[in-house]
Amino acid sequence: MTKNGKNRKISAAAVLMPLMLIFAVFMVTGCDWLLGEDEDGTKALKDAIAEAKSLLANTKTSDVDGSDVSHGEYWATSGNKAALQTAITTAEGVFNADATQEEIDAALTALKAAINTFKSQRKLKEAAGSKIGNTLTITDIQEAYFEHRINVFLISSTNDLYSEVLPPVSGYYGNVDNSSITLELFSSITEEPWTGTGSYYVYVSLSSQDYENIFSYVSKNKVTFGTNPSINFSTGFNVFNWGEGKTITITNLPDIYFDNKFNVYLFQSNTNILINDYFSSAYGYGEVDSLLKKLELFSPSSDDPWTETGSYYVVVSFEYFTYSFDYYISRNKVNCEANPADMNFKTDFVKYNDFTPTATVPLVENIWASGNLSYSEPIKWYSFSVQNDTDYEIFINDYDWDTSKADVVIEIYLNGVKIRDELDIGYFDTGEFIASESGTVHVRVYPYGPESFSDIIDSFDIGYSTSRDRDDLEWPH
Repeated sequence: MTKNGKNRKISAAAVLMPLMLIFAVFMVTGCDWLLGEDEDGTKALKDAIAEAKSLLANTKTSDVDGSDVSHGEYWATSGNKAALQTAITTAEGVFNADATQEEIDAALTALKAAINTFKSQRKLKEAAGSKIGNTLTITDIQEAYFEHRINVFLISSTNDLYSEVLPPVSGYYGNVDNSSITLELFSSITEEPWTGTGSYYVYVSLSSQDYENIFSYVSKNKVTFGTNPSINFSTGFNVFNWGEGKTITITNLPDIYFDNKFNVYLFQSNTNILINDYFSSAYGYGEVDSLLKKLELFSPSSDDPWTETGSYYVVVSFEYFTYSFDYYISRNKVNCEANPADMNFKTDFVKYNDFTPTATVPLVENIWASGNLSYSEPIKWYSFSVQNDTDYEIFINDYDWDTSKADVVIEIYLNGVKIRDELDIGYFDTGEFIASESGTVHVRVYPYGPESFSDIIDSFDIGYSTSRDRDDLEWPH
């Protein structure tokens, strides 16, 4: 109906023209816009064929290591290119045939695999001045080494490190800022990126910011280059010994001890030990200036670098400026066949309790008792009973009173708790104390220092009283 109410006749041409246009578009586009794109995968196969052909067209052929190819161009061997061409021909055969869905899917998968293989085989000949060198990735680096400078060198033998000639291949990263880092490798001679191949040991140098501490590691096995390898720092390297003394490295040191003197000692026993470098199997010393510390070990008898083997307990001491000490001991023995593995202070050590009396000699009030110290037995223990709120005094007859005697110091324990520490009785201190409870007192006697020993035997005398002076003590009959 029109506005004036009259009927209007619609022509056949007006109806057929839009339908004819739709049919024309349908015929030209192959009806993809109506049926959905590539429902059977033929378009994906067609695109993959085009990509493979483009790769071949843009890759030069070289069977002589790319030296006959211009800079900035990709190259592959004739065999690599022939393999990809075969894959293309096979895929085109499927694409042009009345193939089943399974055949199309299989052809697409095979061609994509061939493309990926070819991409890994072809190489770029770097433009002049923009050569890309091999890289080395080191993973699982301990947090204690963060902010340390790191350098690597490739060596054919560990003996190469003793040569004054710089190893031909090196890598420099800067500061370690992550547990995983990648270093580009360079020629030490030309300083150009290194693109060689072969198998090498990897030497790693980690140094603190002030270069005071340098930590050396070498890979347990040779590493093959040609691809860009990756090595796990924790499992793939050993500490490298430069042929001087063995070293021990302790990580996660408490910052409360920063700027304190720091000593380590190796002992074969964890009980009744005299913490002194002279009586240990080995010792090292330094100052706590970071969370990680490496100390070289020395022989107590000669002060030469220590190179012995065996298993030992490790004792560490932190010395305050007031000449007091905190001692810690390793939970387990440490294998020293090579440099000991890095020790974590927080997990590998416990506070050392030096109250470990063995072969205690009982004292009788007002009676002197004689004892001897030797290199093999530098500690003696004595004991006596006490009553609460009673005044006692311990006396020592040593070098301070008789120069033929040993020079000794004592520690006093009441019911296992230390109440007096490092007393040099007669010269600096007195051995007087008031018992705060009833029980047993133990007295630990040990040398003031190694110089107090004679060549044979060093003797001393000890006694105690609640009522007499030292001159009134009796000698045993």
